[in-house]
Amino acid sequence: MLSDHDRARLRNLIAAYSGLSPASLGDEALEQAVAQRLAVHGLEGLDAYWPLLQQDGELNRLAQHLTNKETYFFREERHFRLLRERVLPDLLAGRRTLRLWSAGCATGEEAYSLAITLLEAQAQYGPFAFTIIGTDLDAAAVDRARRACYGPRSLRRVPEPLREKYFRAKGPDFCPIPPVKDAVRFAVHNLLGDDLPPDLTGMDIIFCRNVTIYFDEAARDRLNARLAAALREGGYLFVASAETMGHNRGRLALVPLDDAFVFRKGPTAPRPRRAEPPPRPRLPPPPLRPAPAGRQGAGGAFDPTPPLDRARRAFQREDYDAVLRELDRLPPDPSARQEADLLRAATLLQQTRLEEAEAACRRALDREPWQAEAHLLLGLIRRQQGQAEAAVQSLKQAIYLQPTHHHPHFFLAETYRDLGAVREARREYENTLNILRRRPAQPPTRNLVGLDDEMLHRACLLNLERLGNWPPPAPLGRSRT
Repeated sequence: MLSDHDRARLRNLIAAYSGLSPASLGDEALEQAVAQRLAVHGLEGLDAYWPLLQQDGELNRLAQHLTNKETYFFREERHFRLLRERVLPDLLAGRRTLRLWSAGCATGEEAYSLAITLLEAQAQYGPFAFTIIGTDLDAAAVDRARRACYGPRSLRRVPEPLREKYFRAKGPDFCPIPPVKDAVRFAVHNLLGDDLPPDLTGMDIIFCRNVTIYFDEAARDRLNARLAAALREGGYLFVASAETMGHNRGRLALVPLDDAFVFRKGPTAPRPRRAEPPPRPRLPPPPLRPAPAGRQGAGGAFDPTPPLDRARRAFQREDYDAVLRELDRLPPDPSARQEADLLRAATLLQQTRLEEAEAACRRALDREPWQAEAHLLLGLIRRQQGQAEAAVQSLKQAIYLQPTHHHPHFFLAETYRDLGAVREARREYENTLNILRRRPAQPPTRNLVGLDDEMLHRACLLNLERLGNWPPPAPLGRSRT
């Protein structure tokens, strides 16, 4: 059993080496990892083991016990679709030799998925040359990647035509054919280690997905700077959807492509800035710093409440004319404009003033194109305008940016129901219910879309019942048995 002091110094040592957040290293996982390494060396106690941990090799092996290496081919398939359909045509217009890096490649499935995607693209865009390198901190994972044999579970997302074309059975496993395997080379590399070697610079495309989920804030920023430096001008960075906002550091431009976002290095990318937390629903938000403006209250008394706070309160009581009056009184404070435009869009939407609502949404998106609430509101506006397909795209972008926010899932279900897409509608109603079950109980508060959790829950149950063939889900806050 490790003492609190031992656990603390282990966490600090591992975090400094690998970038893993100390908070992500649970007591039980740490105990088990150390016990396994002590058994390998025939040692007893951390004091005997500590000198070995001063060597990168042993520290690497310990760190690998603390991360999840489970992956599969074509994970987040839309990234590979966007690579082939949107990114490659852009890059190939300027050069016919491309360099790709699968950073944090684990056991190689992502790197080989890139190779298959590019081999398929050669038939579409004509011959072009490419090199792919996959790197990972875990030497054992890199060895498995080089062996390139995978069980059926790793191929569960590979379409049957591609499986038949690019894999061959070897006992119970499947191995990529030589043109795929030979297109990739692998190396052991610490993403947070010393300077980038020459082989990892001048990249056209970097995939670095599901790598930073355990990183602390400083490590995320250090890695983002390193990846930005590794890209050539015009190069693209793909990260996992849940990591998008963690990589939005201002070094690379955030580019919307269909229902996803990627980063691009170019002269239009903004200057580096500190990262902001992922966007969250803004009503009811924490108070902003007081603005100097006030107004006369009832009986002529001076009301020192800032106009934005008064606008929020008016929205809560559904006094939409008052919301707009208070927003018009806002002083020229740039820090408040984003929330003000979202609140204005939501208010105008409630008044069915759709063109004005869309204009407010567009202003918000011009400022922050990655803001989930703005895409959600734009989706609702488009739905009311009768543009169901466009609404679907906006709502999908909102989900991509904030996957655990229930409102986009619900309104996507509603839009699919409008389109007669019953299976997709049922899936999104189910997603909404699953998210609601995991949320702690919320007081009924009027948010930007005007629906509290209980209203959403009832609406999902009712619509699923109408769609038919659905077992009644458990009440909110309970699990099915």
